[in-house]
Amino acid sequence: DAPTVPGVNTIPGLSNFNYIIGQLVPQMIPPTNTLLGSSISRLLPKDATKNLAKNVFRAVHPAAENVDVARMMGRWFQVINSPHVIREACTVSHFGALTNNTYSATFTILKFYREGNSNGPPRFSLGYGFKAGDTGQFLLHSSNSPDAEPFWVIKLGPLNEYNQYDYAVVSNWVRYPVFVIARDPERFHRQHMKKVLQFLEDNNYINVMTKAFNLISPVDYSQCQYTPTFSGAGR
Repeated sequence: DAPTVPGVNTIPGLSNFNYIIGQLVPQMIPPTNTLLGSSISRLLPKDATKNLAKNVFRAVHPAAENVDVARMMGRWFQVINSPHVIREACTVSHFGALTNNTYSATFTILKFYREGNSNGPPRFSLGYGFKAGDTGQFLLHSSNSPDAEPFWVIKLGPLNEYNQYDYAVVSNWVRYPVFVIARDPERFHRQHMKKVLQFLEDNNYINVMTKAFNLISPVDYSQCQYTPTFSGAGR
């Protein structure tokens, strides 16, 4: 997963995205110092250049919500995803065994899914999540990946009848991949899908490029089948 250009950040565990950022993009454009180093440094003092970099980062950096981790526990269905990166279908995750204090939180993750599409072979993974601080910036560790993956909650839904968040929009510092998890796929589709898609578009998660290449799309659960025990577990 190491990029070809030193200093180019990648997302741990996401080899396709890392390939785009670390290899394809650098091949299409001249070196960064050719484009920026010589020209910007001549125009701006050193401190101004540093402040410009900070302002650019803040502009693209998504703000994470403040999250009550206890209200994140339970069963989640993935209702919007990034299919070119997340090659899973009928994904259901269970968050539990929460250990929570003022400064940090840890919890276990059990995920069931079908590989590739709704007719693919069933798979599962085990892992745990960790959060430090007040905002919804988590790191997830999974048996499917040697690397920790960022899990930033950028938007939360209302509380449901169990006093849990009804949905959560998740991304990372580069705004891709994006996925949405919800307690009930049918209720999410009826009550929340339209406004969540509008939120993603208003905040530039969905744009001309993502539409052209179908980089972010709703998940169709109509073909997914679960046993009664599995379907009702973990609420």
